[in-house]
Order: sequence, then structure tokens, then C-alpha cells
Amino acid sequence: MKYLSRTTESRRGWAQHPPTGPWRAKLSRLCVASLTVALSSAVVTKPAPAQAQESDASLSLVDLLEMRLVESSTLKAQAAEDAPSSVAVITHREIMERGYRTIKDVLVDVAGVIDVSDVNEEVVSIRGTFATTSNKTLTLVNGHRMNDMELARYNMDQFIGLDVVERIEVIRGPGSAIHGTGAMNGVINIVTRKGADIGGRTAKLRLGPNSREYVFTIGEKLGNADMLFNFTMYDASGQSIDFPANYDRAPNPMEFPRANPAAVPTPGSVFLRRHPHNWAGLFVLRTDNEVLTMRGSHFVRATPRGRDGFYNPETEPFPPRYTMDDFFVDYARTFNISPAQRLVVQPMVHYYRYQEMSFLRFGAEDIPPLGDRSGVLDEHTVGGIRAYHTWDILPNLNLTSGMDGRVARWLRQDGIAIDQASQTYTLRRFGAHARDLTYTYGFFTQGIYSLLGDKLVFTGGLRFDLFEQGLWAIDGEPPAPKLTPRLGVVYKPIEGLSFKALYAQSYLAPNVFHLSSADPNFVGNPDLHSEKMDAFELIGAYRRGKYTVSADLYYNKASDFINQVNGVYQNTGQADYYGGDLATEARINRFATLRASYSQIRSTDSTSEGNLIMGNNGRIRSIPRHNFRFGASSSPIEGLTLTLFGRGAGTTYINQSIDGATELDPYVTFDATIRYLWRSFTFQLYGTNIFGSKYRVADAGPGQPLPRLQQYFEASVAYNF
Repeated sequence: MKYLSRTTESRRGWAQHPPTGPWRAKLSRLCVASLTVALSSAVVTKPAPAQAQESDASLSLVDLLEMRLVESSTLKAQAAEDAPSSVAVITHREIMERGYRTIKDVLVDVAGVIDVSDVNEEVVSIRGTFATTSNKTLTLVNGHRMNDMELARYNMDQFIGLDVVERIEVIRGPGSAIHGTGAMNGVINIVTRKGADIGGRTAKLRLGPNSREYVFTIGEKLGNADMLFNFTMYDASGQSIDFPANYDRAPNPMEFPRANPAAVPTPGSVFLRRHPHNWAGLFVLRTDNEVLTMRGSHFVRATPRGRDGFYNPETEPFPPRYTMDDFFVDYARTFNISPAQRLVVQPMVHYYRYQEMSFLRFGAEDIPPLGDRSGVLDEHTVGGIRAYHTWDILPNLNLTSGMDGRVARWLRQDGIAIDQASQTYTLRRFGAHARDLTYTYGFFTQGIYSLLGDKLVFTGGLRFDLFEQGLWAIDGEPPAPKLTPRLGVVYKPIEGLSFKALYAQSYLAPNVFHLSSADPNFVGNPDLHSEKMDAFELIGAYRRGKYTVSADLYYNKASDFINQVNGVYQNTGQADYYGGDLATEARINRFATLRASYSQIRSTDSTSEGNLIMGNNGRIRSIPRHNFRFGASSSPIEGLTLTLFGRGAGTTYINQSIDGATELDPYVTFDATIRYLWRSFTFQLYGTNIFGSKYRVADAGPGQPLPRLQQYFEASVAYNF
């Protein structure tokens, strides 16, 4: 596989934009200087409060496991090993040491989660089930639902501001029995830190050759209240990676009568991580019984490439970008009715505004003057409430019952439609009218019963969801009511050994855009019904001293996938997946912690249309059968942490590549960080793909496989005062 480079004719490989020569030299000098200061300092002083919270190298493995709490599985705080789910918890320390910037960065290092690409969005596959958008995975911030009600999505690269995240809970598998629609193949709960853990103010600057990030945080106690404020700005021109002409396609004049007659496949570029002027602000106020969370953000991502052809951003009349502004206020109040009972009431309001001009087949140079594309201008507000009552009826029996409901009011849902005969565009209604309303609400109950002194724990739950008249019912019936059960058994026969047996159902109801869109590339279908999945899991984990090992086997039966087929949303059959994850960790001492995991996934059967599954030999389109991760971290001296992490995948089978490829090569990539705490300063160096591995990941939809970042380095300095 050959790629063109624009930086030098003698070096064959991928190129990034802008040219790396002087930038890389400057950054190298900065890295060396920072590391020299860190290593040659003769005096190591006591860290600032925020730093002390992060430097837990001296904690035992038992202490660290107790830090890995999860709430999103049952709405109760539990150790991850006790939760009736397959769950991974990424702690604040790991987030900072690894230098994660987005949720997508975190997820690709989690066993069972697979990196897939899309020309429109950043997405992942959790155990094989995925779509060209992120609507099968529910994202929460302090329990607040981030997914919209237009297409039920929240972009995996959209959340920035991870410096003030205490932990990220990743549930691999169904979550609908608690959370309802959208928690089909996973739940991600982002839990923010307490202001007291910050202990003052922190300013941070992170720079790379074509990216810069500014972070300002305030955290402190205000009497009986705890206050946290964070503002993060991220501006990146990204990398431009050049490809030869055989990765391009010219428009067919029979389909596009206004196509440029001189248009032929030509070399072009793929634009990665181009995020101009993104920002996010977060404010959290806590008391013993209350949590007020407010967050606003502005998110922009440039389209990496056209689905069929390359494009030139300088000649496009509408910049191919995905832009979203959102703001929410969420207030959770706990009423302690008695020592055994509590009531949680959580009202919220969330405003969304999209300018999604990102779907592009051919650019303006191929089909002048507008190209072939579509876009959506969507604006809606969601109001809702969640309330639940939890009661320890007996010392070994807990019952939780509750409800939640949401109503969306559409302010606009318009789109750009381009007439290919005249190359003119119109702005027209694609779905909702102003003041159109969408309602959904559900009721859930859950019981947790313990036996044998908590060695054997049964968890059973049931949820019932309704979708009322309104926009759901345009030209048809609303989605049918859904009943989703779950059952889990956790058995811990001896200290350190645990087994889980789990069964759950989950689903994704068709959303407004699925049902009512008039976009010619994505025509709505009022007769759609919900996607659904039945999931079975067996999990075993053993911890002895400083060593842990776990094995997770699963079988998922998914059906009625909602996909675009010939431009129209349709339910497209079913597919069965099975596989397993094997993970181990050894915390040898403060000088070394080793981690490794291996995942395998196969398909046993599929009747899905659109080549979703390839054949009957267990090969899944766009999903590598074998995935592995490994890493090491070390703290050789107080205040210094070194990390080296890698991940890789086996051969990936595809059927969409313009160059005729039917598979993508295996790959291995490495990331590394160096972090040093000195007095009130934190210095950090970040290396992405440090050995310059050249690889692509498959597209989740009809687009082309996309490359990933080539070798890239950044440096940051933070000051706590």
C-alpha cells in the first residue's frame, strides 16, 4: 500500500499539514528542555493538593479497586467487580497520565471496544454492533443524558474537558433496563471531580505542531458546598494525509448531469482532527444532598473526505463541517426519607443546535458549483425528569423503582437540498415544524437480593417505555411500547474470586430523523420499528495480591438494524455475535504496572441486508476479528510517571474501498507519555503513534476506510495556584 507525501519527494509516506520540519524541531527542543528540568531537579517538594490526589502510586491494588466505583449499572454506587454488568472504569489518574483528550481516545483503549471510522462522525463498535452514528451507545454526564432526540446520538469526540473528570464508567452491553432507548450496546457515564480535590485554581497550556488547548479550572469548598468550574478551549488544524488517485472516484455524468467533464480521479487529502475553535464550559455545585450541573459547548469537526471523492476545502461554498452547540442544566436532589430509604429527583433541560453540513459525496470541483451533499439545520430543546425511590427493605434486599420522561420541542429542522440538474440549493423543512413535540417516558423497577453474606447476589430488573403521539406519529404510528428485562447473578465464593452470569435486553427506538426526514440521501420511514438486542454473558475474575485476571464471554443477538438502504431508512435483518475479552494487570511495585488484553469477535449468522455481515464464516464487515492492547506505566522517582501503551488489530474485511481492496492490513501502534510533578507545576509530553505506523480503519457505513494520526507529539504545562 503506497501513499503520497507532500513534504518531501524522497520520503514515501503520509504527510501532515502544516509541514512538520520547523515545528517538530521546536517541539523536540521543548520536550528535551522540559524533561531535563524534570529529571535534573535536585529537590522534590510536596505536590499541590490537586497533584497529590493524582499521585496514588503508593496505593495497594485493593485500594485502587475500591476507587473503581460504578453507578450507571444499577443507580447504586458499587465496586466494578460487584456490578451486574461488564464494566470498565477509567480513573482520573489514568486519564491524566495517558493524556486523553476525548471520549473516543479513552474508548479505543478499552477491551471490547473497536475503532471504526466514518466520513461524518467519530464512532466506535462495542462488541461488533455499531452504526454510522453513535446512537447505539448512551452517554451520560453526572447521570445526565447527552444524546439528542433528533437521531439519538452524541459524538465520541465531542466531549472535551477531561481534566476535571473523576472517572469514566464504560458498560459493554445492554443498559436499557435502567436507561431506556439508546442504551443498546453500551453506556458511558462521565463523572466529574469535586472542587475540593482541585484545591484552588489550575491553568494549563497544551501545544502541538497543529493543535493548542487552553484549560482553566477552579475548585474549592464554599462553606457546606463544593464548587467546580472548568473552561477548555481546543483549536486544531489537524493533519492532512495525502493519498494517490486510486483512492478517488469521479462522478458519473449519467447520475450527475452537471459533473465537470474534465473530472477524473486525482490525488487528494484526508483531513484528520481538524477542530477549529472548539470550547466547553462546566460548572458543578454540590452539597451533601444536591448536585447542580451546568455545561455548554461549541463543537466543530471538519469532514475528513467525501464519501466518494476528495474535496478541496478552499473551493467549497459550504464548508464541510459538523457543528453543534448545546447547553444543559441538570439538578439532582436526594431526599433521605429514613436510614433505609431515599428518593432522588432529577429535573433537567437541554438545548441542542446543529449545523450539520458534513455529508459530502463529491466536492464543488467535481460537480460545480455546489457539489453533491446534504445538510441539516436542527434546533430543539429537551425537558425531562428522572425520579426514583430506593429502599433497603431487608438487610439483604434492596428495591429501586422509578420513572423518567422527556419531551422535545422542535424550533426548526431544515435542510439543504441540492438539485443536481440545475445545481441550485433550497432550504426546506426536512421533518419537524416549529412547536412540534416528541414525548417518551418509561417506568422501571429493580431488585437486588444478597445471600450467603453477600457472596451471592441476584439482580433483576424490568423497564416499560412508551412513545406518545406527536412527532413520533408523522404519517404513521409511534414506535411500539417496549418492555426490557435484565437478570444478573454475581457469585464470590472466596476472597478475590468472582463470577457473573448476565442476561439483558436492550433497544434503540427510531428517532425523529429516522421517521420523518425528507433529506434525499436519508429519507425517513414512518413504518420503522425498534432495533433490539438479547445479550448473554459469563464473566470470571480473580485477584490475588497485586495481580488480576478476568475473562468475559458473550453472545449477542441483534435484529431490526436501522440502516440507510438506497437512500431510505429501513429495518435490515438480524445478526448474531459471539466473542470474548481476556484481560490481566500486574502492579509489580511503584516502579512498574503492566496491563494487557485480547478480544475476539465472530458472527454465527446474519440475514441483514446491505452487506452488514460478510458471509457465514464469522467475518464481520469493518470489524477485525482479533484486537489486542498492552501497556506499562512506571514511577521510578517521586513525581515522575512514564507510560507506554499499544494497541493493534488483525485483518479487517471490507467491501467499500474505492481502490478495490477487500481487506485492511493488521496494524500495531504505540502511544507514550512522560509526566512530572514539581512543586505547583505539572509538565507532560505526549506522543501519539510514536513509531509512525501507517494504517487505516474501516468505515462503519458507505464511506471509505480512513487513516489514523501519523506520528505526533505535544507538550503541556499546568500550574496550580
